[in-house]
Amino acid sequence: DEVDGNKVFRFQNAGDFYFGTLYEYSNFQLTFDVIDMQREDILDEVGNIITPRNPHVCVAYGSEAADYTDYGYVQSTDLLIFDSPSRLVSYNTDKIEDLASKGYDYTSEKCEKDFSIQVTMIDSWVTVGFKWVGEEQFTEVMKYQPSTETPTGYVQIWSSGGAANFAIDNFQI
Repeated sequence: DEVDGNKVFRFQNAGDFYFGTLYEYSNFQLTFDVIDMQREDILDEVGNIITPRNPHVCVAYGSEAADYTDYGYVQSTDLLIFDSPSRLVSYNTDKIEDLASKGYDYTSEKCEKDFSIQVTMIDSWVTVGFKWVGEEQFTEVMKYQPSTETPTGYVQIWSSGGAANFAIDNFQI
């Protein structure tokens, strides 16, 4: 798809969908912009939802499979869920950070800003950064050690549950 003259990877009414790496990584840094995220439902003339608001953006690392076709559910070291209301959840460790209290109320219907996510894994420590597109530096919003060993696996951006409506730009690993 194209947004403001840039080619982007768009999740459009996507249910369980992912975009992932071709190779496995252990120590890595992933950064990407989430742009054009739909923050409110689009309704038809009688009030039926045509396109629902985006429920969340997820990042999985240490995944066992590059392609989930015919695999069913497989394990990843963790799934980081950027969900509503503007919080970050580490699925496997149950850590939760309220990003709105840090100045990042990115799911609010009033918010019109695009944002950037950075996930870094160095020697078994995960650091998650967040910023508005255009800000110079990431703010550390979560840091934790999921295990004492550095996991190796595929890195993926997920939409799961609900219909995802956002685009990815400036993907780097």
